[in-house]
Amino acid sequence: MPTNLAMCLEYLFPGAVPDLDYEIRDEGGGPYIAWWELPEPEPTQAELEAAWIPALKEQKERELILAADVEEKAIWTAEIEFKYVLIRRMMGQTISASQQEKAKAVLAIFVKLEEKITQVRQAMTEAELEAVKWTA
Repeated sequence: MPTNLAMCLEYLFPGAVPDLDYEIRDEGGGPYIAWWELPEPEPTQAELEAAWIPALKEQKERELILAADVEEKAIWTAEIEFKYVLIRRMMGQTISASQQEKAKAVLAIFVKLEEKITQVRQAMTEAELEAVKWTA
């Protein structure tokens, strides 16, 4: 039996829903398919073993994509925070009234973006949790 039966079934049957279409159990002797409700026949041991390497490769590709996405969000967040700090500093300097109005408008946008930054940070945390789930 492959190391991660759930990953192999997800690879072989991407539209299947665990605990609805099938159930995996492990009562100490290793994971096994307890019941199967898909119209397709239950995969054989040979089919599961053949799916193991491609499923593992697909999982690693998803992890790389996720890591790149998390990094991109972190860079985007840092850039926004940097610009926000610059605008706040500019507000404290002596500038013309029109420049100050423009700065206030930009500052208002960045204040609204603070909420988005929080959402991005939360998404990064969720993404990290998802990455841990994929490797379990």
